[in-house]
Amino acid sequence: MTAPLERPPRHLHLPALFLSQYLHFLTRRPISKSNLSYLESRLAGLKSLRESLDPAKLPGLEVVLRQLGALHPAGFERVGADLQFALLPLAQAARFLPEDLVVEDAPPPPGWLSSHRRVLLVLAPGIGVGDELILAPLPRWLKEANPSLRIDTLSGYRDLWDRVRDVDRAQVYQDYRPLLAALRGEPPHDGYDLVVLADFEAPELYRGVASDGRVPRYLEICLGSRSAFLLDNRSRWLHRLLHFTPYGENYYSGLRRMLARLGLRPRDRDRFEGVVRRTDLRPADHLRLFVSPFTSKYDPSHGYWSSLLSELGRGVYPRPIRMVLDTGKNRSTERFAASLARSASALAAPGVTVQVASPEGGGLSLGGVFEHLEGSHAVVCADSFASHAAPLFGCSALVVMRAGVENWRAPSLGSFYFDGSAPAKAVGAQMRRFLSALDIPLTATERLARFTQAEIRIEQLARELESFFDGEAQATGGRLQQAYAELADLSRAAAEARGGLADLGDPLAARPAAPDGEPLPEPLLEHLRDRFERWRDTNELKLLRVRLGGTTATGGGGDHRC
Repeated sequence: MTAPLERPPRHLHLPALFLSQYLHFLTRRPISKSNLSYLESRLAGLKSLRESLDPAKLPGLEVVLRQLGALHPAGFERVGADLQFALLPLAQAARFLPEDLVVEDAPPPPGWLSSHRRVLLVLAPGIGVGDELILAPLPRWLKEANPSLRIDTLSGYRDLWDRVRDVDRAQVYQDYRPLLAALRGEPPHDGYDLVVLADFEAPELYRGVASDGRVPRYLEICLGSRSAFLLDNRSRWLHRLLHFTPYGENYYSGLRRMLARLGLRPRDRDRFEGVVRRTDLRPADHLRLFVSPFTSKYDPSHGYWSSLLSELGRGVYPRPIRMVLDTGKNRSTERFAASLARSASALAAPGVTVQVASPEGGGLSLGGVFEHLEGSHAVVCADSFASHAAPLFGCSALVVMRAGVENWRAPSLGSFYFDGSAPAKAVGAQMRRFLSALDIPLTATERLARFTQAEIRIEQLARELESFFDGEAQATGGRLQQAYAELADLSRAAAEARGGLADLGDPLAARPAAPDGEPLPEPLLEHLRDRFERWRDTNELKLLRVRLGGTTATGGGGDHRC
């Protein structure tokens, strides 16, 4: 047992916090067999921090170092718990903020983020590929505030940030020593006047960065808690932006609201289009579907996906269908894909072909998945990173989603979500409806002939409300609420008439009132904006907009602006 560690030296605060927090995050994260490389890489990263803890300076660390060296995937559950307990005294001591630090629960002064020359964006190890893709437009929004800004990234994933247009240099870390150097302003990651650390978790490493004191300015963004911490080590001032409202629960929306409070101007229309470098490789003679059943947290069912794909292939489409199956990253996922391809091919209708993405074996890299998205009209996937990558690469997405992860829905016009607890055949039948709409380009006259006046009015009202909430039109109480109420009635009636796709309930049901003809109070405007954004993410509106001509299978996902 380690001796009490009451006053560890300041240079140990940051590595102790880093090790303790990311060990804790890893012990509570479910990891599928298809994603065992995630656990292996994270354990190797934690073990690389051994040299940052100096037992000669702090007696009692020998047990911590011994258990840290013993971390292994096979015994992680047992050794990880023991290591957490041994680290507890040091981690608790490191969580105290320095006494000279001023703490303010308010945004920083105007221009705080736009006053820098060089920024390092660090993607921390608690984040997944999908969460990093949510952050992909952040460099664009930072450079809109300061066009002369240089932005470098440091990520654990290859082939991701080198495709993002506004990134000047994309770097990859193999272990956690470069991360610690970046947070300390040490070579080779010195010379930055702002370090931004982004994660899904809330590691609260700003406490250790404040104790270390070498990075001039530090911003910590936490997607999961929708919070941000801005530390100015020069003035010794900490700004905390905490998420206390029920609004912005969707992680895309939460990030946009957070960045707006920081003084940026993030807009939905800039979220996907042109963010990454891409090439349209989609064939014209057939409808190409990329199928990716794998996720990081659970393993796919062969029976479910075989039934889903066979049902999907029974539709009547203008073009033949070719399904290309993701082979994943290891032998287990390759065997699953090969078996699924055989069963789906045996059940496929005439005109439907099924093949694996890597017939020679070896699995698909992240860059390989992106290339397949560039060459596919739609991806059929579980709620994984592919669902977030699809709109960035101009690809529609049909996503099988589990209950409880609704806040990860991408606000893209071409992204549709289906109940993962429903029978596979029912989901496949629903997907056929969407694919048919995506694959039938219509002339303007044909579109108008296929829609009721109510449906056309719904789209007009949606555009009007978007202009209100984006600040392009003045939001007076009377007109905004009149449009909101009319939209609520029309959309409810239209959904009931068609049987509806009430995948997010009835977000427009609540209608608080404001004085007619006067500007809306900001709290009420925020409430109405949140309800409208929830409604805008429903399959019902997206399908209506696709059928009205907002996108086709050859045109990609796009954003909400048709």
